[in-house]
Amino acid sequence: MSPSLTVDEVTGSHTDAAGDKSLHNLFFIPGRNKHAYDSLPDDLKAVIDPTSGPETAAREVRTRDTGAAEGRAVMEA
Repeated sequence: MSPSLTVDEVTGSHTDAAGDKSLHNLFFIPGRNKHAYDSLPDDLKAVIDPTSGPETAAREVRTRDTGAAEGRAVMEA
């Protein structure tokens, strides 16, 4: 993620918090309030549904993992 935030350009060093307890794993938790979702009209649910669910979550994880690897390479360089 650092290349998109230009962290590598504005810092001379950084701390690696990799692993299963790294910060990005703790804070990027998409969620939805079931009561609020159920109260939405069907046309709004139709906007949300194609971009949510297990398939979307898996795609986001793959994207984050790829970005993390690319970001690490940039920071190491």
